[in-house]
Amino acid sequence: MFKKSISLILIICMVFGITCVYSAAAQSGEIGENLSWELSTIGRLTISGTGDTIPDYSPENPAPWAKDASQVKSLSLPGTLRHIGAYAFDGCAQLKEIDLGKIETIGAYSFSMCGFETVELPYSLKEVAPYAFTQCFFLEKVIFHEIEYGGLGVQKKEGVSEIGEGAFSACPTLAALNSYLNDGDIVNGLPSTLERIGKEAFSGCEALRGVNFADSGKAVTALGDGCFTGCTSLRSITLPVGIGTVPKDCFMSTGLQSVKLPANITAVGKDAFAFCEDLSTIDVYNNNCTFYDGENTTPDAAKLCVLKGAAAVISYANRYQKPLEVLCIGRIKHTAGMFTKWSVNKKASAVAQGELVRSCVSCGYTMYASVPQIKTVKLTKTAFYFTGKKICPTAAGVLITDESGAVIPTSDYTVTCQTKGIEVGKHSVKIAFKASSKYTGSFVRYYTIVLKGTAVKTVDSGKGVLRVNWTKQTVGTNGYQVRLCKKSDFKSGVILKTVRNPKAVSLTIKGLSRKTGYYIQIRTFRTIGKNKYVFSAWSKSFGRKTK
Repeated sequence: MFKKSISLILIICMVFGITCVYSAAAQSGEIGENLSWELSTIGRLTISGTGDTIPDYSPENPAPWAKDASQVKSLSLPGTLRHIGAYAFDGCAQLKEIDLGKIETIGAYSFSMCGFETVELPYSLKEVAPYAFTQCFFLEKVIFHEIEYGGLGVQKKEGVSEIGEGAFSACPTLAALNSYLNDGDIVNGLPSTLERIGKEAFSGCEALRGVNFADSGKAVTALGDGCFTGCTSLRSITLPVGIGTVPKDCFMSTGLQSVKLPANITAVGKDAFAFCEDLSTIDVYNNNCTFYDGENTTPDAAKLCVLKGAAAVISYANRYQKPLEVLCIGRIKHTAGMFTKWSVNKKASAVAQGELVRSCVSCGYTMYASVPQIKTVKLTKTAFYFTGKKICPTAAGVLITDESGAVIPTSDYTVTCQTKGIEVGKHSVKIAFKASSKYTGSFVRYYTIVLKGTAVKTVDSGKGVLRVNWTKQTVGTNGYQVRLCKKSDFKSGVILKTVRNPKAVSLTIKGLSRKTGYYIQIRTFRTIGKNKYVFSAWSKSFGRKTK
């Protein structure tokens, strides 16, 4: 009867053209060394074993699960895995998420055409391989993890240092590039460990609106040709300070509205800003910058002064029918004596860069220079011992640096105490930039005056008696407190004794348990008014056993 039922079902399928689907059995096999794989009937692909490498594959030699890649819905990788080969998970369109663990390398096209919405890259991964995530059509966010560690003043960072050619190309919904430091808060867009971005790495990422580089991109030394071409939503970008050249096609067909090329930029490649429909202004802060037009010619070096644009830039603008206003550009043969002194056009602050300006006295040609924004404002010393006299940090006790790491001179600011600065406690100073400075802003910083403590010198032991001896401390001190406890944490069973004579140097404590160990600490105290006491820190513990 059962066989007749099956035959009947097959006949019905054949007659009416119905596709009869049966649940396929789970598939499995071996890959590489000490690794195996299994694809379950519900689309879970599990890589297991003790091996560390998934081998490279290719379109001609695909992964064993490749024919069913479109059915893969989840992926599990072993903790021992460190290397994922080329084309390993290419075409897993239903794969929405992945935990890369401590992966160190991934191969070309390893996750191309996957269904990710978010990709998190561990700090152990140093390079995003060429086309690793190309054509991930639903990818919205990439999170780079980086870690900082070290000691003795030497700090080290680990994270992605290179994004390969076409790594995230043709990901039309990719809108956010974030970086997490030590798995904490978002600290920037691209990681501070990043050194190179490959050719067309983000080309065709139509939803990408902004690109930020950590620490102004000091580590970045190279951008690849066309790395952001076709990013039609890209409105702003702060170029990395570590690069000297904007490569060809770099921002072609983007949504940039204005561009500032810092003084470190010496050359702009062919078609770097071609077909940028919203671009109206390019500010160039290096008067020796070479700007290549469509014919790869260079600006006319024979001209003494150029007011608006060099010949190559004008040609570039005309080619794309864009009325670009280009400031301070070209190989200008000015001498220092032809310029006025630098003056402040915009003061730098803790939230924005400043700008200096000077002009040619002959033709009015204007040159600009940036003033790095303020990065740190701190007191070099924040704790002082009580003396009975006023204590107030001076300008010499303040350290202010800018983004480049340069120290801002003390002549640029004043330091004013906001409190009396005499008694023990918290006090504040106001640090304000002078009107003559190229910086602006004021800052309040805090310091404390603390009571100087003392230390236990020796402890003599008797029958149920301990005699504590200490170093006399009379500056600002009205007396001492001694505490004993059988436990080193002093959380319970504490015996507290007060000595109201600042000249005292010892105290005998009787009535203690015999043949028992005690931990002893001492601190100084000072009275303020009638009822207020302030104390020094407790000294280090001194251990002693009674007889």
